[in-house]
Amino acid sequence: MHGRALLTDRGAVHGRALLTDRGAVHGRALLTDRGAVHGRASLTDRGAVHGPASLTDRGAVHGRARRADRSSNENSTLAEILTRMAKIITVAAYKGGVGKTTLALELAYLLDAPLIDLDWDKGGATRRWGYKAGESSPLLDALAHDKTPRPRKGRRKPDLVAGDEDFGEVQPDPDAMSHALEKWAAEWGRPYVVVDTHPGGLPSTHGAMAAASVVVTPAVLATGELDGLEGLLERAADYPLLVVPNKVQRVPDANLLRRLQNLVARYEVPVGPVVSEHRRLPRRSARMAISAFDPVPKAWARYAEELVSVASAVRSYGDA
Repeated sequence: MHGRALLTDRGAVHGRALLTDRGAVHGRALLTDRGAVHGRASLTDRGAVHGPASLTDRGAVHGRARRADRSSNENSTLAEILTRMAKIITVAAYKGGVGKTTLALELAYLLDAPLIDLDWDKGGATRRWGYKAGESSPLLDALAHDKTPRPRKGRRKPDLVAGDEDFGEVQPDPDAMSHALEKWAAEWGRPYVVVDTHPGGLPSTHGAMAAASVVVTPAVLATGELDGLEGLLERAADYPLLVVPNKVQRVPDANLLRRLQNLVARYEVPVGPVVSEHRRLPRRSARMAISAFDPVPKAWARYAEELVSVASAVRSYGDA
């Protein structure tokens, strides 16, 4: 209980403070850089600046009408564009074994999002989803021919763009990967798209991170896993990160907990809801999302609630 109190009082609360200070502000900064400021600059250049000139030259009434119409049209267009833009949620870690793929599968289901599997290991989302070995890869085909793949429909699991064991050898550079993901997300027209990545700082992983509205990074309280988290933070602290403490024991190690707290404080990254350790999870073989149970079995109730909290944090990331 003492460990959980530490995590709640110092980790989660501090994380929320960071989310307020950096997550929300950073979210606004992104909007400012890509939308709001440019939108306002456009209104200023075309509406406010030229508007007064037309008031002087052509009459106050007509100038105001033209300025109002132009500003209204530009604001509507900007709002429509922002509304239509899909949010890409990338799940990334520099170290394997932190629960990245499980979290990606569950988040994709909860967000009603297609899941793109960029992890070519056999234990990845594609195999867990139930995709049959030997089937043609829509991922490789889409990248080779510059087209948008069609996700395979899932029942009680997310729709899937299956990965391929050969992807590691042909993965595109970060810019090409980012461009492809943004194009697919726009053409699918879904509110969210979730991307699972291969562990490590690879070109496809960094491309997926660059395209993301939120980069969910599971953090396990273990020495090697925190080393991996530190490596990611050193290289990618400017990305829209959300660190999710995962597989947290009932009484976590105090030294490892302090190290996690120090890392998120040093790099000023927000911390999401805690996901507890569930010892039955590694033995689970069912090819469906735990979140898809209705009702959720008592044995999985707590885990399902924690996943819902993480999905809620992803939805609200960057909100003022």
